[in-house]
Amino acid sequence: MTMKKDAQRRASAFQRRELEPIVIDLLRWGGRSLGDPGPDDAFSANSFLLGLRATFRPEAARELDATYEIWMDGEAFHARIAKGKLGLGEGPAEDPDLTIETDLGLGALLRGEITAAEARRTGVVRVRGKASLLQPFADAFRLPASV
Repeated sequence: MTMKKDAQRRASAFQRRELEPIVIDLLRWGGRSLGDPGPDDAFSANSFLLGLRATFRPEAARELDATYEIWMDGEAFHARIAKGKLGLGEGPAEDPDLTIETDLGLGALLRGEITAAEARRTGVVRVRGKASLLQPFADAFRLPASV
């Protein structure tokens, strides 16, 4: 890598770190104000992962130690939670404790409008693995109620 490219890479990483709190604040505002995305709204891996980062509640995940694989709209994501720390990424998880298949209806669970048991019973989510980890997932990524 040339020095110029290395400097550009470091500058870009710095800008991302600098902008991330602003973007997360905007996502939190949007989550409270805009409600669920509509059928014509765009969905992207980056927006989903940023949304998870924005809503993560470390205090609710202090005792949690689990790896989640989330499938939404045919795309795989993973979340690793260990004692209140969060790791996120695109693609399937290696040896997930719980795999969640869902769509944008996941928002009802994350807002606390339905329980994990109701989400499973009504088909909002389909799970493989330790189903008992679904409610802690919802608690760790609690969305604010829409206004």
